Amino acid sequence: MNDLKTLKQAIDSVEIPVDIPEGVTPELANEYVYTPYVDETKLSVAEDIDLRKNVDFEFTIGIMVEEEFVTGEATLTQGKTAQIIAEFNPESAEASMTYESSDTSAVTVSNTGLLTVTDKVSASTTTITATCKGKTATLVINVPEETV
Repeated sequence: MNDLKTLKQAIDSVEIPVDIPEGVTPELANEYVYTPYVDETKLSVAEDIDLRKNVDFEFTIGIMVEEEFVTGEATLTQGKTAQIIAEFNPESAEASMTYESSDTSAVTVSNTGLLTVTDKVSASTTTITATCKGKTATLVINVPEETV
C-alpha cells in the first residue's frame, strides 16, 4: 500500500496529453481536465468532462429521395415515409436531437426522425425542425394534392 501512496504523490502534478476533437478551440480545450488517480490496485485516468460538449458545430437535415440526399426542401407523396438524416460539421459533434412538425395533420415526425405523410386530401407544406444542443435545422416537406 505504501507504493501506491508514493505513486499517487508522484502523479499529483502530471499532465496527460489528450487528442482534442476537431472543432474544439484551444480556449475550450483548457476547460477539459484529465485527472490521473490511483485506486487500490492500479493507476487510471478519469475523463472529467466530455470533449464533445463545447464543440462549435453546424448541422443540416435532409432525406433520401430517389437515392439522392435532399436538404432544404423535398416533396413526399401521401402515405410515404422517410428517415431524416443529419450531417454534422465537424462529425465529432454528432449528438442526439429532437424533432418537431409544424403541421402534424400533414406530416408527423417520430422521436427517431421518421417522417410519415398522412393520407390527407389537400396539398400542404410542412416545416420539420430538428434541434440539437440549442441549434436548429429545418426541412420543408411539400405534399402534392393527390389526383384521383
